Amino acid sequence: MADEESLDQFGCCWEGLEDPRNGNAALHDFHELLMIALCCVLCGGQGAVDMALFAEAKEPFLRSFLKLENDVPSHDTFSRLFRNLDPEKFRAAFQRFMGRYSEQLQGVVAMDGKVLRRSFDRVSGKSPLHMVSAWG
Repeated sequence: MADEESLDQFGCCWEGLEDPRNGNAALHDFHELLMIALCCVLCGGQGAVDMALFAEAKEPFLRSFLKLENDVPSHDTFSRLFRNLDPEKFRAAFQRFMGRYSEQLQGVVAMDGKVLRRSFDRVSGKSPLHMVSAWG
């Protein structure tokens, strides 16, 4: 019971980005792989192994909007896909995706703060270094 319209809208953002896989390597849907990778990275994942583990752990959630006709993809599938994607075309497509995404979130600013470890100086009474990032 995949949400066809949402996946189609997601797929439109990636027009011009060609699927570098062929033959048996293209067992999983290209846009579904990109969606799983995006969800994984948003949850703190950093690579192909994390993407595969995320897909396995969140399979019921992913099936609520993806078909996953050939089960969940392996880390090799993600690794092969991202190794072979054209980086410049991926950058352009990702910027297009973020532009369309940000249209829906006007007025929202994401904030993140961190304190650098061991950056304080007790002797001189200086507090630790704080970093704040904002993205809108």
